[in-house]
Amino acid sequence: MPGSVARLLPRLRPSRTSPLFLLLLLALLRGPVCGRVPHSVPRISLPISEADSYLTRFTVPQTYNYSVLLVDPASHMLYVGARDTIFAVSLPFSGERPRRIDWLVPEAHRQNCRKKGKKEDVSSFQQVERIESGRGKCPFEPAQRSAAVMAGGALYAATVKNYLGTEPIISRAVGRAEDWVRTETLPSWLNAPAFVAAMALSPAEWGDEDGDDEIYFFFTEISRAFDSYERVKVPRVARVCAGDLGGRKTLQQRWTTFLKADLLCPGPEHGRASSVLQDVAILRPDSGAGTPVFYGIFSSQWEGAAISAVCSFRPQDIRAVLNGPFRELKHDCNRGLPVMDNDVPQPRPGECITNNMKLQQFGSSLFLPDRVLTFIRDHPLMDRPVFPADGRPLLVTTDTTYLRVVAHRVPSLSGKEYDVLYLGTEDGHLHRAVQIGAQLSVLEDLALFPEPQPVESMKLYQNWLLVGSRTEVTQVNTANCGRLQSCSECILARDPACAWSVRLAACVAHPGEHGGEMEQNKVGMTSTLDRLRERRRPWQEKSQSWWQEVQIGGQSASRYSKELETDGYPAMQIQTREEQYLPVLAVCSVVPIPSPRDSRDPDHCVPAQLKFCAILHYLTHKVDRPISGLEVS
Repeated sequence: MPGSVARLLPRLRPSRTSPLFLLLLLALLRGPVCGRVPHSVPRISLPISEADSYLTRFTVPQTYNYSVLLVDPASHMLYVGARDTIFAVSLPFSGERPRRIDWLVPEAHRQNCRKKGKKEDVSSFQQVERIESGRGKCPFEPAQRSAAVMAGGALYAATVKNYLGTEPIISRAVGRAEDWVRTETLPSWLNAPAFVAAMALSPAEWGDEDGDDEIYFFFTEISRAFDSYERVKVPRVARVCAGDLGGRKTLQQRWTTFLKADLLCPGPEHGRASSVLQDVAILRPDSGAGTPVFYGIFSSQWEGAAISAVCSFRPQDIRAVLNGPFRELKHDCNRGLPVMDNDVPQPRPGECITNNMKLQQFGSSLFLPDRVLTFIRDHPLMDRPVFPADGRPLLVTTDTTYLRVVAHRVPSLSGKEYDVLYLGTEDGHLHRAVQIGAQLSVLEDLALFPEPQPVESMKLYQNWLLVGSRTEVTQVNTANCGRLQSCSECILARDPACAWSVRLAACVAHPGEHGGEMEQNKVGMTSTLDRLRERRRPWQEKSQSWWQEVQIGGQSASRYSKELETDGYPAMQIQTREEQYLPVLAVCSVVPIPSPRDSRDPDHCVPAQLKFCAILHYLTHKVDRPISGLEVS
């Protein structure tokens, strides 16, 4: 399609005033846009040769598997769990010699692990007798996925309990193991799960006065609804209540509030669902008021399909599904059927004990009737899935596999906050993306390692991102605006943390909404020309000392090119699919966009209407000259 457009353009000779050519060009470039999921091409891609100067590395010879990271903000320390070694490193990295504890493995323990079939290159050989055992709280080897969270002084852990990794367990690990409250050993509860994350939400985050702490576990497990040769995986979320004490007879020392539901994050346009949940990040409001947001990254279970999808989920949507109909699996219908409301006993199974329930003589889960406990034991799965917050993924890629995600909220120059996500890939790249509306735009692709290797863990500390891998811990500056060396690059980066300072003639981390005389360009796509004419032209502002643009451009993946010029103005080189080029043309046709500064004139920013429309004018009225300012791929 793009090639045919390129061949067609030089032959056209439209009149200077006719809009026919523009309409034809828009129709040709548009393609089948409707129904497609959002995707984004990184605006900036830095190979390791260019990215290395922005990275700080921590590694020790002959030490591997820097996969466990723990940040202590109070002491500004990073604790790194590597193979046979624990490091304590000062933050940010400064070259200071770290403290370390070496944990050598006796040969007898190595022999014992070999006899049990464990491979020496992935396993932990330590067998340590402690006052409090780690069994059921952490896995037996690094390859086994696990999750844990502290809430109310108790540890809630999701891992495996036996050496072979065949007995999954979600438990409140407090006191003696025989006193724990845990999941039932039934495949309907947990069926070969791979745990990803655990989060605790307090009643205050819901705005509830009558409530209990809720613990959410995210995982992928084998679906029992499909009877096929290859086992089908499904991503799910489960919830338990912190006040759950188990049942008196039925479900004794077992969760009475364990409920789970499918997480739905659709794949690309061919409809294949992203069935493997790789990681989940929680983003809480800085003020402490309001519910958080869960960001999950999904991939396909099928070999050869490098598909990744990013979806956001609201806790209230998860709660609504958990309060909905239950699913019942029948022998003659593998997919299951919803349980009729008349068949659900009262009080509703799986609910946290509230003050209202206490008034009904249910002071704790120990007082629940057997019919309620039997029902929840047999029906832990909900019938409806949890849909993404906006009904579709924020981002889908078909050539990248994301493994890890962290998120934080960044204020722009105007004070508007944006969610910024850091996505670690299977081949050791870091994608930095910002959520604008219901879409995720990838701003930067940063190569982290000299040799490709998976990103295994990520943690945020102030303005630093810490990335753990097999060979090292890499520190990335999340507010490194100095790498954007011109006004054009600074504004086109659409980084909410960065703005162009006219006084300093540099791209810097902006001081915030009240950091002095500043102006943010916020002109976006308007629905009518009348609304546009009522706006003051952004280049008429005489007192602007700051320039920033986050909203403009939609999903267009334009890259600033210093080499190409069109009619004396720096041109935009479009390197994207045809449907991504359409918003650029549409913006140009109806809206004057606040623009980057012409690098030859440090005191003036050229209106982006001239920049974008210079290309459009070049296409519509000067097609007899070579089209060097536009590339569609």
